[in-house]
Amino acid sequence: MFSSEQQLSEGLAEDYAAAERYPTVLLMMRVPSIRCVWVLALLCLSACTGFRATREPYFGKLKPEQRDLNLDHGIVLMRAQNGLRIALMQDTRTNLVGVDVRYLVGAAEDPPGRAGLAHLVEHLLFTVRAEADGPTIADELSDAALYHNAWTNSDETHYTAKALADQLPKLLALEARRMQVTCDRIDEAMFERERDIVLAEDAERHAHHEPLHDELMATLWGKKHPYARRVSSPEIAQATREEVCAFIAAHYAPNRAILAVTGNFRTHQAITAVRAAFSGVTHSSTVARTPLESAHLMGETSMHTADVDEATAFIFFSAPPWGASESTQHAIVKAMLGSELRALDEREEWITNTQVTQFGGLRAPLLTAVVSVSDPSRLQEAVDTVFTAASKLVNERKHMIEFARAQLRTSLVSTYDAFDGAGSWIADFPQYTSHNEFFVEELAAVDRTTIIDVAMYASTTLNRARSHVALVRPSGKQALTTRAEVPTRRREHDLQPWRTPVAASEASRPLDPRASRVASTVEELVLRNGLRVLLAPDPTSPLVDARLVFPYGSAANPVDRPGLAELTGRLLANDTQRLYRRAHSERMIFASQLGTQLDVNVGERATVFTARGTKTYADWHLWRLFWLLDAGIFPDDHVAELRRIARESHADGSDDAAARGSEALRVRLFGAGHPYAQPGPGAADILKISVAELEAFRESYYRANGATLILSGGFDPAVMRETIEDFFGRWDGEAPPPPPMMPPGRPAKGPSWVAVVDEEATQVGVTIGFTTASDPIRDVAARQVLRTMLEDRVRVVREGLGASYGVSVDYLGGIGGGALLVTGDLEADRSGKALVALIGELEAVRTRASALPEDFARARRRALSRALADSAGATVLADELETVSVMSLPLSFFDAQVAAISATTPEAVAAAASADLAQARMVVVIRGPRNAVNATLAAAGQKAELIEQGVAAR
Repeated sequence: MFSSEQQLSEGLAEDYAAAERYPTVLLMMRVPSIRCVWVLALLCLSACTGFRATREPYFGKLKPEQRDLNLDHGIVLMRAQNGLRIALMQDTRTNLVGVDVRYLVGAAEDPPGRAGLAHLVEHLLFTVRAEADGPTIADELSDAALYHNAWTNSDETHYTAKALADQLPKLLALEARRMQVTCDRIDEAMFERERDIVLAEDAERHAHHEPLHDELMATLWGKKHPYARRVSSPEIAQATREEVCAFIAAHYAPNRAILAVTGNFRTHQAITAVRAAFSGVTHSSTVARTPLESAHLMGETSMHTADVDEATAFIFFSAPPWGASESTQHAIVKAMLGSELRALDEREEWITNTQVTQFGGLRAPLLTAVVSVSDPSRLQEAVDTVFTAASKLVNERKHMIEFARAQLRTSLVSTYDAFDGAGSWIADFPQYTSHNEFFVEELAAVDRTTIIDVAMYASTTLNRARSHVALVRPSGKQALTTRAEVPTRRREHDLQPWRTPVAASEASRPLDPRASRVASTVEELVLRNGLRVLLAPDPTSPLVDARLVFPYGSAANPVDRPGLAELTGRLLANDTQRLYRRAHSERMIFASQLGTQLDVNVGERATVFTARGTKTYADWHLWRLFWLLDAGIFPDDHVAELRRIARESHADGSDDAAARGSEALRVRLFGAGHPYAQPGPGAADILKISVAELEAFRESYYRANGATLILSGGFDPAVMRETIEDFFGRWDGEAPPPPPMMPPGRPAKGPSWVAVVDEEATQVGVTIGFTTASDPIRDVAARQVLRTMLEDRVRVVREGLGASYGVSVDYLGGIGGGALLVTGDLEADRSGKALVALIGELEAVRTRASALPEDFARARRRALSRALADSAGATVLADELETVSVMSLPLSFFDAQVAAISATTPEAVAAAASADLAQARMVVVIRGPRNAVNATLAAAGQKAELIEQGVAAR
């Protein structure tokens, strides 16, 4: 029989020899680690015997058989005369298009002393205008696109935009303009503002481990290596407009770029539009890319001291560049090593955390194993243990390879099925590979990779003599005391954000949608036991996504048992710790090789179990979901491991200022006694929960009657109807319990101001919250337009004052009420002015929404475009069907929302503003260093309730 050491942490072990040798096989499966408070419950479960299902697994008509997955990437690849490489991938399942431009320039090209210049250029190329006082590229993208963004790393700079399909020519024209930017188009005032915004972004994203990261990179590659410099740093505070212009002239040209166009278009029309936009771009770059040397790993050990909480060992191994011939073996070995280290983490109490990650960029990466220990004197022992675990991958863990390969195949197919993000992975192939097969080659490589290939790669790569070990000991300072230094500002900014010109008269008439949502075929049926089934077949999808939605989540927790719903969903596992007949064990082994991805999400209203995998085995993926819910158990686990996790989760007495601010906000928005104002379940609460209570919750709420089974993606509807009836139709139809109730909120009489002292903060965090009074369903159109109006108004903080990387506006809600939150991190030296501006914009909308016709017209246009946007992919459609199921909405809800937004009026939005921005229900929470908080309050003319470090919000 299989030993417990022959398991993969998230799947069933395979051993064909054992299956042939024994008429009965004992299968073992480790429950995935859940590093959160919920696992504490198993501390009390381990003392008793977990529930064991007694019936044999039911397979119906399923047969283990080989099936082929045949895919054609359908990508048209071209190269223009100016050197621009172009990739077109049509996807008519969406009404959107995506335009991505990848430049082969990154932080590796930053000049000495100007780390972050490539990132600054990325920002500045959104700010250029076609004419003085006209809109910037960012302004025009905000008008034409639903989403636009960019990123810079060591190896690339990437711009992306997504819009309704009729905007394709506009997006292409804007990217062509960006490619032709000259220095005279970069305004000095915009340059100064955007440089400050990049510095604000750097401060916002600053992490305490950055100095250690820098030291490790310098140790591995050398201080002068391109990878040893940060993608963003305070060095750009001294950057000049002339340096930026020289950088653009050297690197931004069509022969250094890749254009990816994805979505709903006709190929010949897209080619015509690309030619019209880019044919006039004729300049070229003659500057070679910065050469990169790989890190030289010679079996050495380096010693480091840093502001970290635990002693940590970093073990670095060589890794192939992205797209190299060994990439598949590397991905499988990485997954196996990660699984082995997680198992090590579970077995050894003195090992507190493990991780397998990557250091460096995609052109010269390093595979990195990270192990933290409770006792610094055992660091070397941790390293030895990692090398022992690595050697097992070659000698003892070959049975894991098939499972890891199947999981890799499913992950690849999931990525390629989705429209969102397609432009990014398409651009990877022309940049990093020399073939034109795109993901088809990746999948083929997965299929042809053998156990011997992986074993040989692991033996060569996970080699002590070809590694580098970095031992990091704590300095004695708390990790969170390391602060980013924000350079002194050179000027104040007071720019006027550009807004799309509109006629005020547009506000008085309904909009005519210029597009429609994609018509999806959704078949609805109800089994005799009351199970609702939604089938959404997509013959073009290589993926299938199956979800079972039970309409009970955390709101169903008994008052004296917080966490019960969460534990029930998260701890339910397949019963693999018992003897099965040989015929059944063979089918289980087969199922484990198919790459099914199982997941569970426990929300307030529902618990959703998901099984996802390639379409070739849609029925088997559905069986994995059925088996989990039909015969799952709450298995025993190792007592020592759970006690260790309990210590890790609750022994840390650190004072989290962000959590204190959040609690203060919730208490005032909903009232001190409201469930939303309560912290999550603590250790004492969770430890009260017994196995019997978990099973009772499952029996009460995981029922066919009232639940919804969703199936989307590539499957045969006729076969699936029969399979669903065979599996799930066997369940009884006992009526479900009544839906959970939630007490109404009792917000504090406001406005309320709260200040949280956080001396480690690099910026001043501000949250302005309102308890909402509008109806989230009935008033959905007015809410969407109001939110968009507010998003447009708060742009003044970033685009006008240059005081923040960004301010967000979000509606949040649940059974017990909702809130509207305006959130941002503000630069300390101008946080007071920014907060006053924010409050002023909110007040203007609250009191004058019906008298702002241009604002309304712009916001309604954008809200309508967002509602029309219909992305593609099995998972996206399953998400939409899950939403309507959880919220008990009609299937036509999203189409009806389009009509409601197009017909909504300024008066309806004004009513929503009055209901949702009432000062009597306003709470302002300011978090940051004491002096900055006091200065912010003084600028706003307000006094606040002060929450000192270590003092509870209540």
